[in-house]
Amino acid sequence: MFLIPSRITTVKLLRSLILQLRKHWVWLKWIVGIAILARLFQSNRESLGKIDWDQLNWSYFALCVALTGAAFLVTFLRWYYLVAAQNLPFTKRDAVRLGFIGVLCNYVGPGGAGGDFVKAILIAKEHPERKAVAAATVFLDRLLGLIALFCVGALASLTFLPLTDHPRLQVLMTVLWSGAIGGIAGLFLLLHTSLPKSRLVAWMFRIKLVGPILEDIQLGILLYQTRKRILWGAVALSLVGHLMFLSVFYCASLALDSGPAAPTFLGQLFLIPAAELVGVLIPTPAGIGALEGAVQGVFVMGIEIASQPVSKELAAAAGFSTALVFRMSNLLIALIGGGFYLTNRRDIEEALEEEEEALDAESGTQMGSHAE
Repeated sequence: MFLIPSRITTVKLLRSLILQLRKHWVWLKWIVGIAILARLFQSNRESLGKIDWDQLNWSYFALCVALTGAAFLVTFLRWYYLVAAQNLPFTKRDAVRLGFIGVLCNYVGPGGAGGDFVKAILIAKEHPERKAVAAATVFLDRLLGLIALFCVGALASLTFLPLTDHPRLQVLMTVLWSGAIGGIAGLFLLLHTSLPKSRLVAWMFRIKLVGPILEDIQLGILLYQTRKRILWGAVALSLVGHLMFLSVFYCASLALDSGPAAPTFLGQLFLIPAAELVGVLIPTPAGIGALEGAVQGVFVMGIEIASQPVSKELAAAAGFSTALVFRMSNLLIALIGGGFYLTNRRDIEEALEEEEEALDAESGTQMGSHAE
């Protein structure tokens, strides 16, 4: 008799805790990100003191900002083609508008992909007749970006073979090649085989709640099968975009005149993708702190490849400061999203409130069923 009230009380307590965490998650993420940054500043304070920030090469910094802006525009163009291929009313201006809003919202969403959730909600609201497919284009766009990131890193790794004396770099190379081959193979299966029509996929349509969504997504994939060139073209755009983003890191190290403490251009193409993956996976705003720490780590790995007569402390400081310059260029571009956000603020807030209410209603239903 006493177990049922106890279970109900526990469920209510857990639901209340989840709602409070969701409500205050933005502030918690910033606290975690700033704490990581503070720790990195503390551990690098001596080496950072040796960097002459007054001698920052502003020409290279301007190139960082220009490359960052151009790289984002390439990713927006990639997303535009993915949406247009679904016969959804969507213009390049729409892609730029929602794209810049997404870049801005990366700093208030979970990890480096937080802005994607906002973009998915907004485009789904603008196309209520095919909400699932519209939202899925955002996550397909992110997936293609990750596959391209793996591919760039994997191809760059070939210039550093053999890596017999560097077990950590061997692990990194294995991860990059696994991601690249797995991603390309997955796209091939979706685009060039009957997998989307298989019995397994049809069985998944029976799953409660998500079944109809999966069925809509299947129709979207079948439409992509009739337009394979568009999807492979999006992969090509992804490669171009990531080459630009990775070049920003190299230009940042040149702006700081890091010298032998920074990896070569090819070295950064090989190493930085791992750092960017960390920035995506760690749930701080836009990967703040996580990305900087990861870049610091791969710069230390870089001097192992090149056998440079540079201390690990100096290489770590060079990596951390390079990541800070990269961050500054991203923040400057993200500010452009502020203008788009302000002009669309009411629509954005309404869409997010509707999604929040839907999540609350769904979690309440699920909690109630568990309590019973």
